[in-house]
Amino acid sequence: MYKRLIFFSINFFILLLLGGCTKVAQVPVDEPIGVFGGEVDVSLYVIEVEPSQGPEPVELEEHLNYIDTEELMRLVGTVLPTSTERSTYDQYTPEWGFVLIDSRPPGPYKESHINGAINMPDGEFDRLVHLLPENKETMLIFYCGGLHCHLSPASANKALELGYTNVWVYQEGTPFWKSKGNYFVTTPEYVGDLIMETYVTDEDSDPYVIFDARTYNGYFNEHIPGGTFPVNSSEGYSDS
Repeated sequence: MYKRLIFFSINFFILLLLGGCTKVAQVPVDEPIGVFGGEVDVSLYVIEVEPSQGPEPVELEEHLNYIDTEELMRLVGTVLPTSTERSTYDQYTPEWGFVLIDSRPPGPYKESHINGAINMPDGEFDRLVHLLPENKETMLIFYCGGLHCHLSPASANKALELGYTNVWVYQEGTPFWKSKGNYFVTTPEYVGDLIMETYVTDEDSDPYVIFDARTYNGYFNEHIPGGTFPVNSSEGYSDS
């Protein structure tokens, strides 16, 4: 009797389970479904796009002429790197047939500039107009600190207003010039600051090496304090 009762109870329980599995729960479409119930905070999954870092490149101006690094390298390669008629950094090189103008402030120019360039900071352009050639058909090439630098095109526009007709902008500037393996020139004033005791003893100062490219006798007789002569380069040097 008890066995039949237990058997009947088990079968009835199984039928209840099977009957419940055949029904699908109805969920209103307009109610959001959360993992643990309630509304889902979708803001947790929104990825914000960060703004681009650094300044934007200067927009090219249609009325200006532009020269790229390869073209400037070819142009500079057609002339001698030194001049017998140039005695100061304020003078352009008359033998070149073009004038290279650094529109940056004096500090960056003194530290490193393209060989042969004169310094006409854009903020002092009107005061330094006398550095430009009298012949207004002379090719003028302005450059500064790269694609984001507005100084060179600003100076070029000022030159156009003065009546110069062959004005160019090297917008790629010093970063691209360096990336192509070209060298820069520094000024005696900048080197003088480097060899000052206050700079040498400052632990935060950038390291540097001054190489003397003259003959060994010239180096031995006199040289810039801290300058060094590459020993392996002494072979092949003459005393003349």
